[in-house]
Amino acid sequence: MYLEFINLLQCLDAFMAVFGLLLIGSIPRFNALALLLVLQLLQATFNFLEETGISRSYYLVTPVFTLGFGPAIYLFCYQLVYARLPDTFWRHFFPLLVCIPLTQWPQVVIALGSLSQLGYLVAAMLLLKRYERVTS
Repeated sequence: MYLEFINLLQCLDAFMAVFGLLLIGSIPRFNALALLLVLQLLQATFNFLEETGISRSYYLVTPVFTLGFGPAIYLFCYQLVYARLPDTFWRHFFPLLVCIPLTQWPQVVIALGSLSQLGYLVAAMLLLKRYERVTS
């Protein structure tokens, strides 16, 4: 196994996510941020495993994370505005779970994830704009 500089950055990324989780993981007000850090940790870990060749021969997982970051950022903004997560927040991650078997076509999964991220970005911006109008 040959390590490159990018592999060290992935390890650093995973370490920073774990460090952030240790700092805020037990504070309910930061549940959405903790969820975002868990996604980042999983992506960095799987990316490291695939780049070093440890798990790439089994299954390619990292493209599916493009479907997870849009909902996670939206839920982070939602918790900033409403101080809680919605009761059915998990349903936003259903497409991520459904697309795990489809990662044999990474371009399709990445395209779907990119569209999902754009949609959730627009939803988060509208949520924050509405919050700005209400509070001013």
